[in-house]
Amino acid sequence: MDKNKIMKKKFNYSDNNGKVIVGNGDYKFTTEWSRASNKSIHFYDHPGDIKGIALAENLNDGDFKQNVSKLNLAELNYSSGSRTLGLKDVAVFQNTKGEFLFVKPIRIKDKQRGDDEDSFEFEYDMKGVSTSQMIWMEIQVWFRKNWKRVLYNQLLGFCLGDLIDAIKNRPQK
Repeated sequence: MDKNKIMKKKFNYSDNNGKVIVGNGDYKFTTEWSRASNKSIHFYDHPGDIKGIALAENLNDGDFKQNVSKLNLAELNYSSGSRTLGLKDVAVFQNTKGEFLFVKPIRIKDKQRGDDEDSFEFEYDMKGVSTSQMIWMEIQVWFRKNWKRVLYNQLLGFCLGDLIDAIKNRPQK
């Protein structure tokens, strides 16, 4: 496997619970897919070697490798365990080793919509990230998952502080 070369793959998403393995070693991604239509397909973060998934919308025009290289991976939203990939989008997978897989749809076939088979054909690219990029992404993913708790604790802290100040400064009888 050459992680510097754009590769192609085609599989039947109705087989093997929609799972297909892309790559190997540190660049192994067990992806999972399911039917949406012949213009889109669902993907998931369920398999054990997938840490997070994101969707880069309207990125499928022009040079795939160049478009992927411009992505700011830290700005993508990894908060959901499922996404729907359209024909003009790119699916982003992060595995537990910290490496990334980018999937660009070529063709989606759906027997329920008159096609001769259920299949998903795509191009893919892989890349790693630096330690500083990884740390920044970890912080952003953590904050997206915990922002309500952080906000609640901050508000609670401010309210308690105001209450304590009010008690200390109340007029004495």
